[in-house]
Amino acid sequence: MKTLKYIIIILVTFTSCDTLLDEPMYDFRSREDVFTNESGFRGLLGGMYKNNTSVYTNHIHQMLGFHSGVLMRRTGGDEFWAQMAGNSSRWSENVYRSLYVTIGSANTLIDQEELIGEDNLELLQYIGEAYFMRAVSYFYLVRMYGPVPLSTEPVIVLSDSYKPRPNSVDEVYELIITDLKKAHSFLPDVQEEVGKPKRLAAYALMSKVYLTWAGVEDTDEYWKLAMDYADSVIVTSDGDLEPYSAPDEGYALENDFADIFSIDNEFNSESIFEVNYLPIENQGQKYTKYYMAQSAPWIMGNGSGRLMLAREVYDTIVATHGGSDYRLKNGVVVAYVKDGKTDTTLLYGHDSASANALLPYCQKWEDPTASGSDAGNNFIFLRFADMFLTYAEAANEYNNGPTSMAIDRLNIILQRSRSQGDTIPKDVEVTDFNVTGKTTEQAFRDRIMVERYVEFVGELHDWFDVRRRDVDYLKSVFENHNKRLERLEAEGGSILPKTDFVFPLEDDLVLKNMLLPLSNEEIDANPLIDYSDQNPGY
Repeated sequence: MKTLKYIIIILVTFTSCDTLLDEPMYDFRSREDVFTNESGFRGLLGGMYKNNTSVYTNHIHQMLGFHSGVLMRRTGGDEFWAQMAGNSSRWSENVYRSLYVTIGSANTLIDQEELIGEDNLELLQYIGEAYFMRAVSYFYLVRMYGPVPLSTEPVIVLSDSYKPRPNSVDEVYELIITDLKKAHSFLPDVQEEVGKPKRLAAYALMSKVYLTWAGVEDTDEYWKLAMDYADSVIVTSDGDLEPYSAPDEGYALENDFADIFSIDNEFNSESIFEVNYLPIENQGQKYTKYYMAQSAPWIMGNGSGRLMLAREVYDTIVATHGGSDYRLKNGVVVAYVKDGKTDTTLLYGHDSASANALLPYCQKWEDPTASGSDAGNNFIFLRFADMFLTYAEAANEYNNGPTSMAIDRLNIILQRSRSQGDTIPKDVEVTDFNVTGKTTEQAFRDRIMVERYVEFVGELHDWFDVRRRDVDYLKSVFENHNKRLERLEAEGGSILPKTDFVFPLEDDLVLKNMLLPLSNEEIDANPLIDYSDQNPGY
């Protein structure tokens, strides 16, 4: 039995009609004393979840959005948008640090597993939540920064935090999978507390992890595991649109795509895991205003209009879907109403600072009663629709072409993308992927990526999707962007160097943009890492 002592600092706020006193009270208690009852665990869990909300409210959306190659910035130069980020960024430092704070809280909880005993299922559930959240945090870190230092024990003295970079991302993915298996064993089949993950959420995340890992290693084993875990989530849940039903232990697709993001329909049957925000000061989120057009009425005070869908991506979606897709109509602004007039002519470039410039902004989240800095819309980290596209993609890679089940599960997603009475976009068949110059596997792979663009735009999947395939895929995204600018110039349009950047296509610069820079704070503070360990190009 460990004899380690923890210092628990409890902040209590005393409030009366006359005074407001913020008085920190320090409570020095042993590890065994703190964690012998539920309140000790719930207190640490609350801190873990509270910190997690800070990760997804602000900087990560701008950083990954601008740097994705799929989302763009309306106006104003930015090193991330130009794919020329340096090795020092406040956004990157804050995201990196915040994810490790969540990991630190999870480590303290996980360290109590030996005290609990295998029969105390209620407290073991809390350990399962900690394993799940540690896996989520490392999954973000390894995809953004590569092989990051692995901390799995509570930090008592500063030297405990010093860890080297692993030799490869495999070590990080192995820890994530181990954590998710533990989470699956401890989490309940049916989650009674709204907003917390249940057992099947661990399998859902495992399918995403193996899908990403397979893109790194390109091994049949990982494609098969991604497919199988996604399948287990689908068959346990409701894999059809109608009749609409969500088993207690599973999930179901929302019939109406727009309902997924309604502030009145949070923690809905499609949500596998989401981060909760409240539309009150210091408990809301800021990302809604970044996606909202400046003149949009969907958030009080209007949006700042920083992020929008790249025009070349928008055009690809429209061409693929025959000019109509319910998800575009309910996820991306395609018309402005200003001074009683409607304009539906999208601009080709992103060089206008005008508030009513028509660009393809994201409009998934609406909270008209909230201020711009405290919107109440939750962030959905993972939802059930992803399992269908994950299965379809993994099955295509594993079988060297689309199977009938992969086709069927893609069509389930396409069915919802049609509004009432529409026949477009139509269901797909295997023969649709007999494309000159491509194998059916390549053609189906391309279609899956288009579906991921339109289904998940603005949900923090974009940056990861265009990088998890390989460096050549990212280069093709950059090339498509540059070709749009060439067409714009050929048609007599203007390009402003400050905003319509030409993306770099040199091999070393494309490789650089596969990752973000490792935190300078980490390098400076950690004696086991130096600047020779920095990611390529930084």
